[in-house]
Amino acid sequence: MKRTAIMGVLAGLLACGLVGEAKAASVLVDSSYFTGSRTTGAANGIVPGGIWSVNGLMFSWNISFDSGTNLYTYVYKISDDASSTTPIVMGGVSHLDLETSPTFTLANVKTGSDTVDSLATFSSSGSGGSTPNMPAAGLYGIKFNFGGLNPSYTLVTDRAPIWGDFYTKDGTAGGMGANTAWNTGFGTDATASTTDFTYWVPTPDTISSIPVPVPAAAWMGVVTMGLAGLVGAARSRKAKA
Repeated sequence: MKRTAIMGVLAGLLACGLVGEAKAASVLVDSSYFTGSRTTGAANGIVPGGIWSVNGLMFSWNISFDSGTNLYTYVYKISDDASSTTPIVMGGVSHLDLETSPTFTLANVKTGSDTVDSLATFSSSGSGGSTPNMPAAGLYGIKFNFGGLNPSYTLVTDRAPIWGDFYTKDGTAGGMGANTAWNTGFGTDATASTTDFTYWVPTPDTISSIPVPVPAAAWMGVVTMGLAGLVGAARSRKAKA
């Protein structure tokens, strides 16, 4: 592709409001995945513990983009696995930890969001016992410190979605120890060559205000042509303690 054509592609994306940093490990979530879910069983996207490994759990989401405000609204829900033949002993979900970009701050949490309790690096060994069974990789992100039965969590932010991690827990309802769950790909990243995103869920990235009509494939095409440096410094997706 000629230089003028490449620059034309980049200019077109910038004209659409593409701002912020890019990173080599990022894979933006295409709008076709703005609604979806994961269910228990590693092949279905969730690694469960406790009674959830028997009765099932569903983690679902819906993302919308407001072109007037350039804000995304993420709505996450934790609920019974509708495909389970055994009634779930849900107990009361304690909280949700959601991965974000390392540059994400509380300033990126906008009006209309549920209360974010903290923004930190969460790990099984350093979270005061609030994250039993969490994989050693841990995650940097936000904590919604509430739950209950079939809870819903809303986040309004200027950050576009990429594929990332979550962790949640219940108490010990069901008598099989702590009920915990996280995405199968916890601690890893999707790449430009990934075609099956079952192992992750959409989470807020560094890049801000990417309009829905621009597909992830178009952005990754620009990055792989060596133009990432023109729109932001490459960075590591994970920020581990």
